[in-house]
Amino acid sequence: MKSVPELLNAALSCHQAGRLDEAASGYEEVLRHEPNQADAIHLLGVVAHQMGQNQAAIERLREAVALQPSAVPFHDDLATVCLAEGRLEDAAACYRQITRLQPEQVDAHNNLGCALARLGDWEGAAAAFRRVLELRPDYAKAHNNLGNVLHSLERCKEAIASYRRAIMCNPDYPEAYNNLGVSLRTDGQYDAAVAMLRRALELRPDWDEARANLATALTHQEKMDEAAACYDAMNPASLAGQLGRLERAALWPGIVEDRAELDAVRRRLLEELNRLSGGKGARHLLCEAPEGPFRQKVPGTFSAG
Repeated sequence: MKSVPELLNAALSCHQAGRLDEAASGYEEVLRHEPNQADAIHLLGVVAHQMGQNQAAIERLREAVALQPSAVPFHDDLATVCLAEGRLEDAAACYRQITRLQPEQVDAHNNLGCALARLGDWEGAAAAFRRVLELRPDYAKAHNNLGNVLHSLERCKEAIASYRRAIMCNPDYPEAYNNLGVSLRTDGQYDAAVAMLRRALELRPDWDEARANLATALTHQEKMDEAAACYDAMNPASLAGQLGRLERAALWPGIVEDRAELDAVRRRLLEELNRLSGGKGARHLLCEAPEGPFRQKVPGTFSAG
């Protein structure tokens, strides 16, 4: 008869080989011999998540955390599943606990900041990202993330400085160039914004979000032909997403700085969508395309550790 460690290792081998059903059976066998074996409970939670059973995963991972409250990997995996389920407050609580257990764990502070930002707790997110940078001043992702928070707080010049620091730490960081371009555009520095957005596209040529941001900056410069060329280079789904963003912006005129710009860009998008849809009209494409991100307040996504 195999011992509990042998059963656990056999199940883990199945897990690492991607044989999830066999791994789950193996972990259950361990628990028949030792019902409070925390590693087996934890790994059952991981398997459940990998099989798309997130509610079961959360239950198992909470059970494992209760058995071993100081096990950082348990809290980290629980946070991952909570994020997948949109349970942001629970995820933030997990990351806070990790920072208590390991106060100098950079990724935990960064991930806490990302969760708080998604909750709209900008000041809490800023504090988390600043803590990351105290521990690791050259962490480009944290500089970028702090820039996103500062931009959302309408502290544009501070955001610009954060993005520039991100680029100093990682000169080949397209997201930071894109976000810097958006903040420069918001600050009225259109020439600099265009340069940064072009650099983002040099690093990531297929990135339609940066291309749309460049088109908007070029519109501010009244370079309509160049802006149109940007839209011409975008795929229909991205164009439809941009039109959807503008349609939503029209519902809240207070967040749109230049209504004439909004109308001009919308017209151009409609023309291009009509061409790409073979004359069926923009709505034909809109109903088939995924909705694009609406980032009027925050220029870019947050980067987890």
